[in-house]
Amino acid sequence: MNKYIVCFDCETTGLNPKEEFIIQLAASKLIKETMEVVEEKLWYIRPSRQYSISPVALQKHGISKEYIEEHGVYFNEVAKEFLPMLQDADVLTYNGNTFDIKFLYQECLRWGIELDLDNKIFYDSYAMECKFHPRDLEHVYNSYTGNILEGAHNAMNDIRATIEVFKKQREVYDLDYDKLDKMPENQMYSPDGTIRRCEVCGVEKILFNIGKYKDTDFKEVWKNDRGYIDWFLNNVASKYTINILNDYIKKGIN
Repeated sequence: MNKYIVCFDCETTGLNPKEEFIIQLAASKLIKETMEVVEEKLWYIRPSRQYSISPVALQKHGISKEYIEEHGVYFNEVAKEFLPMLQDADVLTYNGNTFDIKFLYQECLRWGIELDLDNKIFYDSYAMECKFHPRDLEHVYNSYTGNILEGAHNAMNDIRATIEVFKKQREVYDLDYDKLDKMPENQMYSPDGTIRRCEVCGVEKILFNIGKYKDTDFKEVWKNDRGYIDWFLNNVASKYTINILNDYIKKGIN
């Protein structure tokens, strides 16, 4: 089990990670057992290509292009500080398994930076909360703490709220890390969110996390619907996911 958790949150120019960019990134590194913060950082990021901030995104986070142009640094500089924080750490986000991690993966891809997410648990407080009470971060924070989340959609405020929600979830639902690590909601296996892993009788399996074969073993689909596999690999899966599945195949698909 990793010693640390890194909670991070991104604010972006829009919703499509392949076409949009991270413009704010906040990260907090905590000792897993005590949830004590040992490192906390906030960056504004200037995209390396032509960009605009969608009106919907601007309304949500209030970060203007003018501010980014004045205060932002390029992602490759941020990566030098942020990626080392992930060493010996699992990941905590709020809806990050379907949003923030995809953006992080794409930014690394643009810069030719290797994103190593092996041997990590991806705690997603939003996915966990949807299992219990489907609600957004502001309402979840209020329901657990009784407080109003001031400055929601500022990345630093959001990660601090996410940490408080995660602490309360563990307390209210009596969730130790052994239970948390086995929850399907925390088993995202690749940054595009398309597959997840699970363990059955000590044997690791890879399941689809999306689509018509959601929660189905990749091996089963490989045997019964090769056309879907070809379509998935050619049109949906990221290079990271393809590498994972190739290794899985090599270990014995039959």
